[in-house]
Amino acid sequence: MVNGFVILSGILVVILFVSLLYLRKHKTELSHSLKVAYILGMLSVLLNAVSVFVSDQTIAALTYGLYLASNNWLTIAVLVFSQYYADKVNKKNSIKIIISAIAGIDSISLIVNNWTHHMFEMKWTRVAEGEYCYSATSFTVIYYLHLLFVYIIGAMILSIFVYKIFNTVSVYRRKYSTLLIGLASVFLANSLYKILHFPLDITSITYFVVVLIISYFTFIYVPTGMLVNGLANAVRGLDDSIICFDVDGECLYYNTAFEKYFGLINSQEDTSTFYKEWIGEKDVTGLQKTVWRDEKTIDGQEYILETSFSPMYGKKNEYIGCYFVTKDITTSVNKLKSERFRAFHDPLTGSLNRLGFFEEVRNLIDRAPDIKRYMVVSDIRNFKLVNELFGTNRGDSILIRTAELMKKYLAPDSVFGRLSADKFAVCVPIEEFDIGVMNCIIGELANMAKNSVYKMHIHLGIYEIKDVAMDVSLMCDKAIMAIEKNKDNYEMTVCYYDDAMTAELQNQNILINEFEGALADGQFKMFLQPQISTVEHKLLGGEALVRWIHPERGMISPGEFIPLFERTGYIYRLDKYIWEQACIQLKKWKERGVKDLYISVNISPKDFYYIDIYTTFTELVEKYDISPDELKLEITETAIITNACKMLQVLEQLRSYGFSIAIDDFGSGYSSLNTLKDMKVDELKLDKGFLGETMYSNRGKIILNSVVAMSKELSMVTVTEGVETKEQIQYLTGVGCDILQGFYFSKPIPVDEFEEKYNIL
Repeated sequence: MVNGFVILSGILVVILFVSLLYLRKHKTELSHSLKVAYILGMLSVLLNAVSVFVSDQTIAALTYGLYLASNNWLTIAVLVFSQYYADKVNKKNSIKIIISAIAGIDSISLIVNNWTHHMFEMKWTRVAEGEYCYSATSFTVIYYLHLLFVYIIGAMILSIFVYKIFNTVSVYRRKYSTLLIGLASVFLANSLYKILHFPLDITSITYFVVVLIISYFTFIYVPTGMLVNGLANAVRGLDDSIICFDVDGECLYYNTAFEKYFGLINSQEDTSTFYKEWIGEKDVTGLQKTVWRDEKTIDGQEYILETSFSPMYGKKNEYIGCYFVTKDITTSVNKLKSERFRAFHDPLTGSLNRLGFFEEVRNLIDRAPDIKRYMVVSDIRNFKLVNELFGTNRGDSILIRTAELMKKYLAPDSVFGRLSADKFAVCVPIEEFDIGVMNCIIGELANMAKNSVYKMHIHLGIYEIKDVAMDVSLMCDKAIMAIEKNKDNYEMTVCYYDDAMTAELQNQNILINEFEGALADGQFKMFLQPQISTVEHKLLGGEALVRWIHPERGMISPGEFIPLFERTGYIYRLDKYIWEQACIQLKKWKERGVKDLYISVNISPKDFYYIDIYTTFTELVEKYDISPDELKLEITETAIITNACKMLQVLEQLRSYGFSIAIDDFGSGYSSLNTLKDMKVDELKLDKGFLGETMYSNRGKIILNSVVAMSKELSMVTVTEGVETKEQIQYLTGVGCDILQGFYFSKPIPVDEFEEKYNIL
């Protein structure tokens, strides 16, 4: 029996130790108090086992005294835990000091007893046949005072749980009553040990069981009743409609929202009607989760409802029923429609903008590719003069009236839109095109801006669409090419594209054909344009801009090849090349000890369609061992709007990785504020158009000041492009712009000139 008791004690110590390791992840005061109880419990069990196991009276007396002393502190630890557990922490330090002082004196007395025997003596006692051990006998009054102290602490513990049982909701009473019974059993076991004079003290074993019960109710147990009621209340109060059916299609449950969307339920037949309507004769056991949308009128108000069907399966994967969840997505759908409208429509005229026009024309042609069509583009020659001579209000009125007239006389099966500031386009069937109507529109518009020194001229470029697979933007380019051919002929209003204009296309084909070789030969060079701090007027970094240095033609303008590569899809390869050149340069600077300089690179919206942007950039910075915050990424707001969900997700991943994201050309698009609302960015690059007339008019200044102030509120850095004068620098510094970029400091220059200009050794 003695050996079994010792072995059991050892097992208990191991279990307590493993449980203590489990508690390491919990950092609360409650868990800390329980950890202390675990440690003292292990010590108590170990000392008790040693006192039973040894055959030396002195060692047995000493370890048993230490065992009783450890029980003092274990009981106090359980008291502290109980206070935290029941949220009845006593903040009076005087009581804590008194209890600790008594426990300390008692502990010393128990240890000294080994030599004085003033509390108990150890006697060699028969436990079973042929088994003996030392056990405590001859207890004195002082010992019973020790016992009284322990029982008083125990009574305080029990009283805490009794109080909680009578002052808590029913679902929690079980855990408090269980702990109360467990702790009471400890003191009962100790009392029986004293009354029956049993040689082995089993108090520590009962303590162990109670500690495990405490751990379970502290960190694992969740009242089932509370969980069920909580879930039921949560489901009942949901805005989403929920209805559940069993395997036979009988309704099990529906919440309040179901009645809102589908009316009051008066009988089982009502719910069966919905079940049959949604499921029909389908075999539900084989159905997967399905989602559909319905439009419904409720109390005179139109709703768009999204309903999802989900089957339920038992433990053996057998079908046991299903449930339907219906959501009101009216607001989100309308918001999405509104967002899309703003993204693809011109705010001034309400017409389709460039992106919207391209998309609608492509859809129109794809639906009826056999219909012969014209692409007609209108252009107001020197429209800037209209704004200067007659004011921007008159200019806006002309644009609005242009849209109104075009829409009024728009032929069936046609699409109309505004391509840019003063360029409008219409895709119209050839048989429906009336040049007389177009001339009437031109005449009315021309009279809106006319005086002794100026007469407004409007030109039409017409391209007959022969290749229906051609990119819509290229169709518009050909119509514009027809206008440009006759830009100096003010008498010729209508200009048709013909084969004589193919020279430009041939040049574009040459550029496309030479792209591969130019990329391989390194003809594309990275130029850098500096970005300067407004506060310290020091170099912060540069924007990487591509230049094509042709061996025969010299430098080819970016405006000649970048839009072309955008349209043809080559842009992603060129962008990847420049991105890598930027990383190589940053690596060189790092090896030379150059710090705190970054390079900004541009991301084309087409890049998202051809490559994995996130993987590409993360692999680049890892390949060249550079920090992601040294490579800033710029993307236009219009690019984000075109595929917001995908792009926002990718850009947020890049930000999480450590890259800094900038919205480029802010103010040139149509949904600027919406972009800022939906997307977290680090930097706002103000379009150079802000510096045109903006800073010279009060309204313009108010707008610019507001944008900069708003950026600071959103914790974004502001960069202004196109800075060309000292006055602009002074103004932008005054309004709080952070970084400046423009020809005042430097045009884009080769990397070696950049390093020499700014003493980057």
